[in-house]
Formats: sequence, structure tokens, C-alpha cells
Amino acid sequence: MHSWRGSARDDAGDGEIDELAVKTYPVLAVDGIRVVSGEFGPRQIELTGSRSFGNGAVVSKFARKR
Repeated sequence: MHSWRGSARDDAGDGEIDELAVKTYPVLAVDGIRVVSGEFGPRQIELTGSRSFGNGAVVSKFARKR
């Protein structure tokens, strides 16, 4: 994930992300990079919308709960 400022993984830990779009595909990948870096610190988010496509892909949008 990248933002216009650089790595979104770095921004996520600092609470700098207000909206997150997650694209999921019907593919199982067993290895990869972490979505966020740093220590585990759960933050409240809420689903603000989703869209599914004929190929099985889904785009889910989340916003930070305030």
C-alpha cells in the first residue's frame, strides 16, 4: 500500500489514515508483506461501502470511527 506521502504502512500506525479501501480477490496467497508496520494497536473502523465484481473481487471502504 502506498499513499501520496510514501508508505501507508508507516502512516497507519500514527493514526494518519482517515479512509481505507481494501481490495480482495478470490486468490489465496500464503506469504507477503504486512499491511501495517509497528506494534499492534487496534483502532476502531466502520464499513462505509462495498462493491463486488463479476470476477469475485470485492472493494470494501472503511473510515476511522471518531
